[in-house]
Amino acid sequence: MKRTNTLWSLVLALVMVLGVFAPLGALAAEPAEKEVTKTVTLHKLMMTKDKLKAWDAKKIEEAGYNGSQDLKALQALDGVGADVKEVADVYFAWQEVGKEKDGDKDQYIKGQVVDGVMTPVFEGDKLVYTTNIDEAFGGKTLANGIKFDTSKLKGSFKIQEIKEKSTYKADDGMVIAGQKAVPVEITLPLVNNDGVVENAHVYPKNTQEKPKIDKNFAKKNGLTAIE
Repeated sequence: MKRTNTLWSLVLALVMVLGVFAPLGALAAEPAEKEVTKTVTLHKLMMTKDKLKAWDAKKIEEAGYNGSQDLKALQALDGVGADVKEVADVYFAWQEVGKEKDGDKDQYIKGQVVDGVMTPVFEGDKLVYTTNIDEAFGGKTLANGIKFDTSKLKGSFKIQEIKEKSTYKADDGMVIAGQKAVPVEITLPLVNNDGVVENAHVYPKNTQEKPKIDKNFAKKNGLTAIE
């Protein structure tokens, strides 16, 4: 078992190219005006390169995924399995679609922690924005994801993975694979065939790889290589 786990961990992975896993396909009827998605919990999934290549989001939705499942319930669905893991210390921040830029700077929804939950900042009924990532409506995943208060959010949003603020690193030196991940795109309130999902769970996913320590790696990371 130890050898199997080691081999799983040492898979050299390609960057995520298949997007994110969220139930944004066929929707039910339009939600009533007062119906909202109260929270969105973001879980960062990590899997092997082969698992990612075989990932079939449509098949998993057909197996019952509808945006309401926590990780344990997700793993129980056909096409997922217990070998799909969740990791902490990956940073995400929210943007509103159409307002991702302020000039040449990335713009995020401004956030604050209220009663232990990250919450968007409003002035009256208007969202407040910031180009300072440290002020963003965002945060790092914990072992069981990160919960966001979305009770006042309506419309289309992107949840961006911010690699420079992520500190995920496995014990054996594995890191999240190379390039920028595709953002989560979500419309709130989130609706499935049963109606509005009050407490949603979404699952962006990556593979991981062990970086090659050579002169090029050292140069790119500001290190001194030993020849």
